[in-house]
Amino acid sequence: LDTKAGHEISPNGPFQPLDKGAVIDDNKGEFIGVNNMIASATAGNIERLCLYSIMDS
Repeated sequence: LDTKAGHEISPNGPFQPLDKGAVIDDNKGEFIGVNNMIASATAGNIERLCLYSIMDS
């Protein structure tokens, strides 16, 4: 399944739509919306996520 189909099958499941928001760092793939979602989903335990670099997250 892809994420769109997964969300349609189970709207409250793990596949949730996400607005990436404004770019913080193009090279590392860091976005405001992603950071906000990560902080919310982890109760603040993780505050940043770089989508293109595992070395900086």
